[in-house]
Amino acid sequence: MNSRMKKIAIVSFFKSENYGALLQAFALQKCIEDMGYEAGYLEYHPHTKLPFSKYILNRLNRILRSLLGYRQRRRKTKSFVDNYIRIIPNSARVNQDVYVAGSDQVWHPQYLEASNNFFILDFIVDKPKISYASSFGISELPKNLIDFYKISLSAYAHLSVREETGLNIIKGLGFNDVVTVCDPTMLLSQKIWMKFIGNSLVNSDYILSYVMNGDNVTAAYIRKLAQILNAKSGNRYKLVFIGDKEYKSIDPSYSLICNAGPIDFINYIYHAKYIITSSFHGTCFSLIFNKQFLNILDANNGVNNRITNLIDCLEIPDVVNYTIQDPNKIDFHPIDYSIVAMKIEQYRNKSWSYLKNSLNDL
Repeated sequence: MNSRMKKIAIVSFFKSENYGALLQAFALQKCIEDMGYEAGYLEYHPHTKLPFSKYILNRLNRILRSLLGYRQRRRKTKSFVDNYIRIIPNSARVNQDVYVAGSDQVWHPQYLEASNNFFILDFIVDKPKISYASSFGISELPKNLIDFYKISLSAYAHLSVREETGLNIIKGLGFNDVVTVCDPTMLLSQKIWMKFIGNSLVNSDYILSYVMNGDNVTAAYIRKLAQILNAKSGNRYKLVFIGDKEYKSIDPSYSLICNAGPIDFINYIYHAKYIITSSFHGTCFSLIFNKQFLNILDANNGVNNRITNLIDCLEIPDVVNYTIQDPNKIDFHPIDYSIVAMKIEQYRNKSWSYLKNSLNDL
């Protein structure tokens, strides 16, 4: 079969309003297409059933978000998926040539349970399967699931994960031929992402904050960091938050953006003078655009290892900090991109080679 005609089916979270999930889905599809294949995402429908109390809370949260501009964000998200994500219908699910699991936390036990093991591709039994930057989202597997993962992953021709923790998990299952690769967003060069960048959406220079699961205490901490940054640099940059439910206090010194779509998100990062984030993909795009940034993380949150893994891999000092630290004692050490950019390129080339060779091998 001519490799340029191979059909590649991917499973990941493209049905999401999370910026990182959508952008990594686009990036992996584009990389595979650029290698000369036809690529798309298998259609899926989550099977999670929420308790009635959580259902009511979710409904109330949706109403609040709609008042904050969330409807605009949903429209922009739908437009992004319609324009940039190719969806393979259920009727063609088993008619693809190669199946790819990843990226993102597709192998998290919770998501596998909610999807009837869809994201580990157990329903494909007679076609080759590989993983690209798949993540477990945890540092250790529940003991009752170890045999399940051993059996499921033994059907893969090539294995790669996004974090060192995932590497350790798979090696602990007895698979030694596994590598770590970069997130798909970093597979694409800055030049490709620049095609999405337009004029700044803010009418002045600004510091951007994008923090996952923040609250008013976190917002106050970030405002303090921004004040210190401005004082150290002699600037008066505006503080802009991207969020949808936090930061309810009214403060004219900052702006709250609730209606940003995926393309808006990378635009805000590109034009920012400085970024404060707890987000993995906020970190990825800060690196892609060679931005000065600071990670503020919850010391008790194990999900942070995907960020610390990336920062350690690129050997960037002094950008990871924790919200328990005194903001006055944080060292805003500038990132030397003359060194870091070369490390990113090496990481990208290694990851690109894994993906290309794995697909060519099948």
